[in-house]
Amino acid sequence: MSFSLFPEGSVKKNLEFLILILLSLTSCAGISEEEPEPPEQMGKYIEWDDFSRVRILPFDEGSESMSYPRMEILDNGDYFLVYESVSKGAVFSILSSDQGVSWGNPQLIFDKKNGINSSVPEVVQLSDGSLLVAVNYRPSGPYSEDRRFGIAVRKSRDYGATWEDEQLLYEAGYHFEDGCWEPSLLQLPDGEIQLYFSNEAPYPLSDDQNISMLRSYDNGNSWTEEPEVVSYRRNSRDGMPVPLFLPDRNEILLVIEDKYYGEFKPSIVSEKVNQNWTRSYVDASDDRRDFNPLDDFFYSSIYAGAPYIDRLGSGELVLSLQTTFGRGSDWDKSTMMVFVGETESREFYWGTEPFEVPVEKRALWNSLVVTEDDEILALTSTDAYSANGNSEIWLVRGKLCLVEQSR
Repeated sequence: MSFSLFPEGSVKKNLEFLILILLSLTSCAGISEEEPEPPEQMGKYIEWDDFSRVRILPFDEGSESMSYPRMEILDNGDYFLVYESVSKGAVFSILSSDQGVSWGNPQLIFDKKNGINSSVPEVVQLSDGSLLVAVNYRPSGPYSEDRRFGIAVRKSRDYGATWEDEQLLYEAGYHFEDGCWEPSLLQLPDGEIQLYFSNEAPYPLSDDQNISMLRSYDNGNSWTEEPEVVSYRRNSRDGMPVPLFLPDRNEILLVIEDKYYGEFKPSIVSEKVNQNWTRSYVDASDDRRDFNPLDDFFYSSIYAGAPYIDRLGSGELVLSLQTTFGRGSDWDKSTMMVFVGETESREFYWGTEPFEVPVEKRALWNSLVVTEDDEILALTSTDAYSANGNSEIWLVRGKLCLVEQSR
C-alpha cells in the first residue's frame, strides 16, 4: 500500500504540514501541496492499496484507447463495467465474476453509425433486475444537419447477454457549440428513473449550458419528451452531472461542474424527493446549490472538474475529481483526486490520489463505486502505465481511515 503527501512533480514542499503529519497519530496519510493549510480537526482519508491495482484491458497490450469507465455491482455480485472505445467511437461492456480480479471479453452495446460516435456511457441496474445503459451521440466533423448530438439508452433483461433496440431520447444541435453531453442515471425508490445530462441546445447564441433531465415511470420503456431544466447558472456552464440518492435523508444529491469564477470546480445541488425538481431550476443564488464545497482546498486558477460522487455505508460522501492541483495549468494533464466528506455539513477533508501519475501523463474521466463492505473502488482511464501512449482503464481499491491532527 502506498500514499503520497504531495502530488507527483510538486516543487513546493510544505514543511509545516510535513512536521504536522509526523507529529500526528496516524493510521494512514493524506496529501496536500499548497495553502490553505489543513483544517485543525480529525481528518478522514482514503488509503489506496497499490497491490490491488488491476488493468481492465480486453485488447492486446493497449491496442485500443479507452475512456470513461463506469461500473455497477449487480445483484448477483458480478462487476459490470461500460466504457468508451475512443479508437472505435463505440461503447462496450465487460464483466467480472470474481470481484474485479479478472475480466471477460468485451461486448459491443452501441456502435459508431453514420459518422456519429457513441460516447461517455453510464449504467444502472434497475429494480426489475434489468440493465440500462445511456450514451451520448457525438457526430464528428464536418457537421451536418442530419447528424445531431443526442442522448440514447439501451436495455438488457439478461445481465448484458442481449440488448433491446436503442432508444433515442433527445436530440440537440448539430454543431459542437450547441450539443448535449454526459448522461447519468438514477432510479428512485418509487421506480421513477431520472436521466440527467448537460445541455447547450437552448443557448445557440451563447456559451451557456444547463443540467437537463428526462423521466421514465415504467422502467425505461418510455420517457418524457421535453427535458426539464434542473440547474442553470446564467452566463455560465453547469455540466457533467452525477446523481446520488440518500435514503435516510430522502434527498437527491447532484454533483456538477460549476464555473462561477476561474476554472471549473464542483458544486453539489440537492433536492428533497417530495419536491423532486418540481420547483424552478436551481440558479446561482438558490440555497439548494452548495457552490464549490472544496473552496478551502483549491485556488480559483486550479482546475477541478469531471466530478463523481458516491456514499459509504457509514455515511460519508466520497467525491472524485480530475484536477491540475500541483501539476501546472494544462487540464489534459489532470489526475484523479478523491475527497471524503460529511453528508450533512458537506465538510470535506484533504484528498488522496488513487493512482501515481507523472505530471506529463493523465488520469481522466474517473468514477467511484462503494461496495457493501465499504471498500472504495476507483476507476480511471490513464496513459500512465501504457507502453504505447494509449489510455487504459485501471481499477484500484481503497478504504477509509483517519488522521488525528494535533497542533
